[in-house]
Amino acid sequence: INKWDLNPDISQEIENWAQKNDLPMAGRIPFSNTIVQSIAKAKIPATNPEVRKMLFPLWENIINQLTVV
Repeated sequence: INKWDLNPDISQEIENWAQKNDLPMAGRIPFSNTIVQSIAKAKIPATNPEVRKMLFPLWENIINQLTVV
């Protein structure tokens, strides 16, 4: 869920819906001003170590879910 921390109640509803419908979740991405600044400068956000650290676990979850299917 992108920017999950901006509205935790809605994020929880999304997670509940996904679970109810047997849809896997990769994870949550919090709002990050670093990402906003990177995009504003036309840079790839994942080149920033802070952002990479935040996104890497999601990529691992996606890869793990794909290998299970």
